[in-house]
Amino acid sequence: MKRVAYNRLSMLPSACVLSLMATVAWSQTLTWLGTPIGNTSLATAVSNDGMIIAGRAGTVLAGSLSADSLLWNRRTNTVQQLSTDGGTVWMMTPDGNKIAANENLSSPPHRAFIWTPEGKQYLPGYSAAALCINRSGTLVGGGWNYGSGNRPILWDANTRQIIFAESSLGGEMWGVSDDGSKLLLYTRSLRAKVWYRSSNTLVTLLPYQNDPYTLGFKLTPDGKVVVGTSGSIYNIWTGVGNNYRAAMWREDNSWQVEPLANLGGQRGIAYDIKGNTIVGFVSTPSGENRAVRWRLSTATTQVEDLNQTYGALLSSGSRLRIAFGASYNERFIVGVGYNAATGREEAFLLDTRVCNRADVDGNGCIDDADLLQVLFAFGATDIDFWREDINCDGVVDDADLLQVLFGFGSGC
Repeated sequence: MKRVAYNRLSMLPSACVLSLMATVAWSQTLTWLGTPIGNTSLATAVSNDGMIIAGRAGTVLAGSLSADSLLWNRRTNTVQQLSTDGGTVWMMTPDGNKIAANENLSSPPHRAFIWTPEGKQYLPGYSAAALCINRSGTLVGGGWNYGSGNRPILWDANTRQIIFAESSLGGEMWGVSDDGSKLLLYTRSLRAKVWYRSSNTLVTLLPYQNDPYTLGFKLTPDGKVVVGTSGSIYNIWTGVGNNYRAAMWREDNSWQVEPLANLGGQRGIAYDIKGNTIVGFVSTPSGENRAVRWRLSTATTQVEDLNQTYGALLSSGSRLRIAFGASYNERFIVGVGYNAATGREEAFLLDTRVCNRADVDGNGCIDDADLLQVLFAFGATDIDFWREDINCDGVVDDADLLQVLFGFGSGC
């Protein structure tokens, strides 16, 4: 593929065009998903093509029993209620064909299940909840009730059999690496932990200073980064309370706590990490929650308020409150915000794609790195190469190479 791409490059216009600026056409969109149940909704996960969105809807989103798990299927233009007596849903595979969720939370036993296009597939385990699924869709983790409280549990997603159900360690499982070698737990010690299965070793994710709690929400597919929160009092659905902060822990930094950049307020949570993108919320000094995005490489020093970056998409009075999830290809962001048109807190879907932007890697400079990204993706029609498909025509080809060449050197 590289040879074809470089041969084509030799036929493109000469360096005399390199000083030309690439035209930027904004194609970003914000979609409010409505409130199919009750008067509030939120979205927690989205597929790489933005067609499958999972979340919750109900009357009040402050507790696990107050709303049901929900699926917005934009491929079929339908909305499906996945639970009827309380439910949660947090994660899905990149293609949206497997979703980990649970139902019947008000009267145990809770029921853990995997949703697929063929329907629900229930998982064994008394009073169980599925909270995470790995990227490849082979492993599902969560919690199950064992006597006096919850314990971590891990299922094989294909056979729907229990791989193991921990009976001595209290808590739940919130993340599992692609190969299943590392697990993210929340334990009775009120601390998130990383469990190395091969050595049966637990690593405690210590808090910031003297914070009483740490909660890890997501573990990267390679098991090397955890994002979540360190603090005192929090509510994972509404972002109320004070004195807790978005944080990450990295294996390469000996799992030391790293508080993420904020907007000057007293609370924040990082809910998801996909590639170099971390999403969540932080509060302002006046106490307003703002949906934000961090970049992994600069997360401790820089934070991006999505209300500013995508302000042109917001009607007067509307706000993006919390970003709960991002697609694996980092294109889509989902969460909850205030929709001024309806006067409700609603789930949102944000498409961050920009057409005709030749700065493929987004570093502000159109250079060799951008050219190489397009060359390496040449001929691709996969949605994972949406950045390299600069003109948004569905294929990475000569036209995209020309865009980079026309803008080469701009911003450098």
